[in-house]
Amino acid sequence: MCRRGALAICVVFVLILYLPLVGRVYSLMGQDGAIEDVLYDAFPNYDFGNPSALAVMTKYPSYFNKYHVFRKDLISWYAKTHLEILGVSSNNRVVVGSEGWLFLNEFDEAMTYFRGMKPFREEDLSAWRQALEAKRDWLERRGIRYLFVVAPNKHSIYGEYIPEDYNKARETSRLDQLSAELRANSKVRLVDSRLALNREKATVDLYYRRDYHWNDLGAFIAYGQIALALQEMFPDIVPISASELESELRTDPMDLLLLLGINEGPHMESEHLMLKGKTRLASEILPASGGPASDSITSVIPKAVMFHDSFGPTLQTFLSPHFERILYVDQRQYQPGTIDTLIINEERPDIVIEEVVERDLMKPAPLDPFVNHK
Repeated sequence: MCRRGALAICVVFVLILYLPLVGRVYSLMGQDGAIEDVLYDAFPNYDFGNPSALAVMTKYPSYFNKYHVFRKDLISWYAKTHLEILGVSSNNRVVVGSEGWLFLNEFDEAMTYFRGMKPFREEDLSAWRQALEAKRDWLERRGIRYLFVVAPNKHSIYGEYIPEDYNKARETSRLDQLSAELRANSKVRLVDSRLALNREKATVDLYYRRDYHWNDLGAFIAYGQIALALQEMFPDIVPISASELESELRTDPMDLLLLLGINEGPHMESEHLMLKGKTRLASEILPASGGPASDSITSVIPKAVMFHDSFGPTLQTFLSPHFERILYVDQRQYQPGTIDTLIINEERPDIVIEEVVERDLMKPAPLDPFVNHK
């Protein structure tokens, strides 16, 4: 009986060793039978010019990491076990907070920013102010208004859920410093929606718990602050009210789960907002010059260009009705803090809106805040 048990253990052990190979062969067999081309192109070959066994063996880890058929599943199971059972993160990119909240760790130094470990030095703060003023002045000479919008970090709104281990060195953030600098020494109009978001968060989540972006409700609160700033420049603007909106449930990917490597069920249902009845948008097109543009049936401002990052798309439903035409340009193709003058010269807008996420303030101000500048 003992020998049978030992034999069974040996058989199971061997099966486990060969399971990845069997799985790999099985998966390749489903690819039009092209097993030999894929397998032998990827498998490390013996280099007769360098007969060292070490030289050959060093190639195997990268091959195994890339082609292990169960690699993604194993990483996903490992991450889910740590998150759901142990309540901890499986890697250093994500911090697990209380009540199901997840946060970026040091991606773009997000946690360093939250803790106040690197406040602006005087020269860096001055450089950011000068870059913003250079854009405002360049636009003003062409009769174009400029609005600078900062999307708050999730940490800035829900910091109470971050573990106490990540204690703050100081309460004043870089955005606090920049806001004070612009109020004292500049005419650049900054939209900071932290106060409004913190005021409204008690009754409903305004950011996704397992993603680092605001949800549609959070975007609507931030839009309200942008609309008030636009109203200062264009008094006829009437901000959209909550009574004009309706919602539906959709399934969205959760970026922080994906960062953990969880590839099974990283999508979650969330509430999406839209204008009731017929939207005030006449059409949505993809122009050759950049991102999506919207033409509005009823509007106050003729034309606009908005440079934005991944926080921008959720604002589009609310902003578009205020413009006859607004072109949305994904700013992530550029250095943060820069605008594309070629697009602006082609569109000739009445206003340029630039949106950046708060953690981008950890990056140096651009020496030249213009792209395609002539």
